[in-house]
Amino acid sequence: MSSTAKMVVKMKITEWYGIFIWPLHRIFIKKHLHPRCRICAVSNAYQPLDKSTGLCNVCVSSSPVMGFSSTEDLTRLEVDLKNLLISYESQGSHGYDAVVLFSGGKDSAYLVWQLKQRHPKLRLLALLIDTGFMSPVALENAATAAEILNVDYIAYRPNKGFYKKYFKAVCIDPSLKNRGCFETVDMTEIYFFYSIAKNFAARNNIPLIIDGLAWAQAERFSQIKNFEWPADLETKAVEKILGDFLTKNRSPDSEPYFWNPKKFISEKIPRLIHPFYVWRFEENEVRKKVTELNLIKKGNDSPLVTNQRVLVMMVIVDYIRIGYCSYEPDITMQIRAGTADRKYWQAIFEMSEYIAKTGWMMRKDIEKIADDLEVTTKELGLPWN
Repeated sequence: MSSTAKMVVKMKITEWYGIFIWPLHRIFIKKHLHPRCRICAVSNAYQPLDKSTGLCNVCVSSSPVMGFSSTEDLTRLEVDLKNLLISYESQGSHGYDAVVLFSGGKDSAYLVWQLKQRHPKLRLLALLIDTGFMSPVALENAATAAEILNVDYIAYRPNKGFYKKYFKAVCIDPSLKNRGCFETVDMTEIYFFYSIAKNFAARNNIPLIIDGLAWAQAERFSQIKNFEWPADLETKAVEKILGDFLTKNRSPDSEPYFWNPKKFISEKIPRLIHPFYVWRFEENEVRKKVTELNLIKKGNDSPLVTNQRVLVMMVIVDYIRIGYCSYEPDITMQIRAGTADRKYWQAIFEMSEYIAKTGWMMRKDIEKIADDLEVTTKELGLPWN
């Protein structure tokens, strides 16, 4: 069994442990963990908790439903999304109306299934962008789901070492060490995902790019309560945080992976759509449906198993650098809205925090990912050296 396959098995064991054993285990090591909100499970390292209620400020103040002041706003947006997608059915000049970013995770498989159910005339091309650090389960899931969904599918991998160069740099760049992996690794990955997809769509006259970004992450990333971002907002948002880093590490051989709208006439610039901003499914509902449809094998639907490996490592690093996982704001927003499971995610967050401080269970796996990136655990700031 390869080292990567072994890690996938370890992640499945970790998830099982979190569901069935961790509630008992945590009783004995609670002193090593930050307290968490009783409603949304956010760590007090990110959001201070009220001493009398044990709730974070957001839960105390009763935040608006799903990020809106009323459900009518969400209903209106869903109608707008439906009309937009209908307007593009059979409109692509080269055989496709939309590129769907395909990751091999449960959400992208479910997204394509939903699109085919709701808009069967929308001609889709599933595009997987392989960073070289993807889970082998995700790659297998993508190929299987594309075949079952009967959708055209392309797996594209940039030249060897491209993502490695940027991932390595973002992990050890001293100017980024106070930022979490949401603002470093994830934004770097997203930046090039969108750039590559937009270049591909523009060159092939495909008018839409559709992704499975979760509503909470889309809103935090864009600061806009909508399923569509203005042109180039995603690249500008990344450049605001990583601009100096991207400029410093840019080289002639990486130019094909950067998006430059000046290379295309405005009519060829694709629109970027996030349907899950208005289609707010509960995550366990999605996991159940994709396995029922045989799009993904049961056990291969876990985000712990399908996430790319650098993120797995950097989630652990988050707890050392900033004291909490930088995805907690997104996931806890979804917990408050009822679209994510509090018990599941609290266990995952707490186990990750304990791993970060002690190396328990996953030390060798994290060290292997660091070796693949050619960085040391000392450079990452992990205390197990």
